[in-house]
Amino acid sequence: MGCETPPAGRRGIVIGIAGETTFAYRCARRLRDAGAELAITWANDRPRPLAKPLGEDLQANVAMPLDVEQPGAVESLFETIHARWRRLDFVLHCIALAPSLSRHRRLVDASRGAFLRAMDMSCCAFVRMARLAARLMDRGGSLIVLIQAPGERAVAEAGLMRPVTAALEACARGLALELKPRCIRVHAVSAKPMAAHVAGRLETFDDADAFAALLVDHATEPHTGIVHNFDATSSRDASTASSSR
Repeated sequence: MGCETPPAGRRGIVIGIAGETTFAYRCARRLRDAGAELAITWANDRPRPLAKPLGEDLQANVAMPLDVEQPGAVESLFETIHARWRRLDFVLHCIALAPSLSRHRRLVDASRGAFLRAMDMSCCAFVRMARLAARLMDRGGSLIVLIQAPGERAVAEAGLMRPVTAALEACARGLALELKPRCIRVHAVSAKPMAAHVAGRLETFDDADAFAALLVDHATEPHTGIVHNFDATSSRDASTASSSR
């Protein structure tokens, strides 16, 4: 099996669009401008009034809600993709934790239910999508997951975000090892919601979404399992990631 993805006409899913300022939409916009065909999802009825018109603006072939906590919802999405396209080139996973979970400022105070729900919404959902996407990536492809890093002031109160982030990075690396023989690349993009003003680094949200789009564009590169950091608190910035390849 060859590992090449055609430079034009790539088809992919952007998971988690909630408005035009979100990372998911910014990536989708860049990918669409580059000629990709898109399917988009939003979480539930709350972002629907914002997300659905954005899907029309992106000329998305598929635009539908996706609540990963609902049994069969992820499978239904990929059945729709299979019926429409028969194949897939990339998935961009941008699902944020529910607000009720992100309020757990101290990990020690998190309930068992909250912990399991956070892991299910992030790690388990990404792994399930990877399994279903891989079946449609007969020519290779890219799986990219957004890891929303807390800002500098919020690190001490990150609570559930810290173990979930670590687990999601581990999942990305594990999937990268398992899927590399099938020419499927897996990357994690870690970005703060706000701009990181640090000299010598990629400094804005725009840099992160542009880079995520670049990972799709360069799907044939023999690099996988890398966590690309775009936040001021990490020493593993983009230059470090590049040198580690």
